[in-house]
Amino acid sequence: MKTRFAPSPTGFLHIGNIYSAYQCQDWARKNHAKLILRIEDIDHTRCRPPFSQAIITDLTWLGFTWDEETLYQQSRKLAYQQALQKLKNLELIYPCTCTRAQIKKTLENHQKTYPYADPYQGTCRENKHSHATQNVAWRLNIHKAMQHINKPLYWYDYLGKKHPVHAQEYGDVILARKDIGTSYHLAVVIDDAFQQITHVIRGQDLESFTGIHRILQALLDLPSLSYTHHGLLYAPNDEKWSKQDKAPSIQKWRSQGWDAAHIRHYIDSLGSRHEH
Repeated sequence: MKTRFAPSPTGFLHIGNIYSAYQCQDWARKNHAKLILRIEDIDHTRCRPPFSQAIITDLTWLGFTWDEETLYQQSRKLAYQQALQKLKNLELIYPCTCTRAQIKKTLENHQKTYPYADPYQGTCRENKHSHATQNVAWRLNIHKAMQHINKPLYWYDYLGKKHPVHAQEYGDVILARKDIGTSYHLAVVIDDAFQQITHVIRGQDLESFTGIHRILQALLDLPSLSYTHHGLLYAPNDEKWSKQDKAPSIQKWRSQGWDAAHIRHYIDSLGSRHEH
């Protein structure tokens, strides 16, 4: 068995990141599984090498250990391109030139509210005359994808419970952004298979993505995984802690004299208040 902790270097590690790292580490130790570190730095518009190094430094200082050499997603671009080409050959993806502003305007014109994380209305899917391949995003035609799979899909949690995949909830998600040539969805599925991950332990805020990851695994003939979505860490005022909410960084606590044991004890005390 093998799991991974996979932070994105868009800033310094904060308390929420470390809570997730501890969840991964505790599961690996309990189950005598391998634990690896992956730096998910595909988004060059937000990720910075100094933050990657800071992640390594902070994790080492905290006593977090991992097996195998750290993988950086920036080194894996060819693998993502190959997977994208496979989906192109199957005619399951199509180029999209729409901007966020155009998509927003389309929604306003329709005066409808859509539940999808990416509420795209298929403008470019329906454009039979578009042959653009440069400066485009690539979207999955979810209807054709499910026709290609031609069977119900499920993902399994750590208790073995089966969760059905409702493809209509996702719409035609982007698998390759215009600016970076891939997406979180595509990269994470490819790298989980490449690194032979068997169990994914991640926050509840990512649970909604699990169905689309299962769809991509089926389309690309990759193994399905077991998923655990742990609770999120909340501040004493019961607000979720995240980078956007200015969660305290490990570097800040270190500069204030905190030691690793003190940080772990504090995080455990917060986590115990929100067990599920």
